[in-house]
Amino acid sequence: MKKLILMALALLISFGVFATDAPNISPYADSGWTKVETDFNYSDVANVTVMDVWMPSGSGLNPSPNPNKPGVIFFHPGAWTSGDKSSFHNQAEYLASKGMVTFSINYQLALVSKITDPPSLFDGTQTPYRAWTDAEKAIRYIRAHAAKYGINPSHLAVSGGSAGGHLAAALATSTPTTTWVNGVSSSADIRPNALILFNPVLNLNTYTPWDTAWTAKDSINPLIQLNETLPNTIIFQGDNDNVASYTVANNFMKCATQTVINLTGDALVCQNNMASITKAPNVTLVDYVDRPHGFYNDGQTGGGAVIINGVGTPSTIIESNKTVLVGAGNDYIDVLKKTWLFIEALNW
Repeated sequence: MKKLILMALALLISFGVFATDAPNISPYADSGWTKVETDFNYSDVANVTVMDVWMPSGSGLNPSPNPNKPGVIFFHPGAWTSGDKSSFHNQAEYLASKGMVTFSINYQLALVSKITDPPSLFDGTQTPYRAWTDAEKAIRYIRAHAAKYGINPSHLAVSGGSAGGHLAAALATSTPTTTWVNGVSSSADIRPNALILFNPVLNLNTYTPWDTAWTAKDSINPLIQLNETLPNTIIFQGDNDNVASYTVANNFMKCATQTVINLTGDALVCQNNMASITKAPNVTLVDYVDRPHGFYNDGQTGGGAVIINGVGTPSTIIESNKTVLVGAGNDYIDVLKKTWLFIEALNW
């Protein structure tokens, strides 16, 4: 049923049903929102591993009975070396106004200087791997405290932009590593129930400077670790992105949705896990024409969007299944609108 709903969503967007009213969206048009926690420490690094939390207006911590609201976790961009949780405050507030519980996460940042160290010292402790372990801890803490936040732990989406998109995708594809956080056991699942990705880094082997060899890199490389347990996913991608390649995002979508892979280059690395899959995940790639990295958050006027819907699509159709959806408009508003449509289609 959910697969049919998602396919219907793609068709509705493809024919522009939602395109005309997207620019008129008000981020706080529904229930409103309230911020219930600021700089809350979800892990064991004081003043660093912290998060902000929003709920719909009228909600509060430790609700009884638990309303089982859906939730979404945001990981900020910044090449794993900079940025902070404020990057997604607007999106978090908007989705809280729609009835979700939202979390924006800070994580330990990497040091670019580490890439000059000898391999014996380049051990991952100050590379994106450290951020990945914090991402694990964040989702485990939130799931283990679902009652505190009034969420359904089985209706938890994870989102991120650029490096944060990598962390979100890695949660869905990689093997768990951490065993403890704030008293939360490793039994708390790290896998998201849906992914919302904004120009994500999906292949560390094509991203400078982190394309050099460092411990555990491949273990958290989404394109390498891609498997059939990938949840329903939407990727918002500018096709003029010189940081997180559109080609990689397109190959990721193809690898996830085809049961037979006949591709070259980047896509071949996912063949080990995906060549004999029995269930193709639902992945929709939204291509923003001529838009650069970070377009989703810059409020600029773009040249329109293209949907490439990989849900159960034969490989012979994927390349031709590009339909221009909307004309020029505010990218930020359009992405917000399509994000909510995707969540609605999950039927949570």
